[in-house]
Amino acid sequence: MTTTLQDRSPLKPWVGVPSELSEIFRPHLDGLAEEMIEEILAGIPEYSRPQDEEYARLVRLAVEGALRQFVDLIMDPDSSWEQVAAVYREIGWAEAREGRSLDILQTSMRLGARVAWRRLAAESEQYNMSRHTLASLAEAIFAFLDEIARAATEGYTKAREQEAGELEHRRRRLLDMLLAEPPASSQAVADLARLAQWRVPRTVAAVVLYERGRQPFSHPSLPPDVLSDVNRREPCLLVPDPKGRGGAGCWSRRCATGWRRWARRSVPRTPRSRCGGRARRCRSRAAASCRPTG
Repeated sequence: MTTTLQDRSPLKPWVGVPSELSEIFRPHLDGLAEEMIEEILAGIPEYSRPQDEEYARLVRLAVEGALRQFVDLIMDPDSSWEQVAAVYREIGWAEAREGRSLDILQTSMRLGARVAWRRLAAESEQYNMSRHTLASLAEAIFAFLDEIARAATEGYTKAREQEAGELEHRRRRLLDMLLAEPPASSQAVADLARLAQWRVPRTVAAVVLYERGRQPFSHPSLPPDVLSDVNRREPCLLVPDPKGRGGAGCWSRRCATGWRRWARRSVPRTPRSRCGGRARRCRSRAAASCRPTG
């Protein structure tokens, strides 16, 4: 009978490691943790933050927790390791929120594993470890790295999804602000635009959308600098600097297939204090006075 990867236990390599090694390794974990942390901080400058006590605590918690978990699994391959997985999910989440890729975290894991293996190889003769035992330990280390990397990836992915949701929410708020009655202040628009990662343009154009009705709904395929909300009572887009895109009508015809579109010609953003008001008036007039584009 063939088993899939999901059916196989990721902790299977620990079964081949003699359980008595856990008691041999345990007294040396504190010293090994110090070596690993020193190596990681020297190899990855981004992690060296002597003034950030909370970050230093998290790095230490990750290293010490991983070592204890590894030894616990040697003693009992069925022991739970949710506690250390939670730590690495938190680390993955923190990496995403700080704008780093997972490559740096994975490099730190490899550095730590290299230190552990170097120490293990140096002391293997003292403990009379056979080649078979060393091979089993190596396999267990690789499997352990895979598991904590998977936990970190889960945290990283969750943070990125949350971040994307927050950004989308801010952009919808910004669109509402630009179309609000009465118009928001210039400073309020600038502050929210910065949080929404939207560059305030020289000109804007409003595009009001209506579903064709006979065709299934499909979300417009839009560039990242176009503000949109197709779930509002009157779905619309706000197109920055439309002339550079060949005009709002021409541009929206390419991107908003499956929708009827009415585009108001672009209006200048300046004076700055009237940016929101101009965009709002552009949209409010679109349905009544704009030329049909599809």
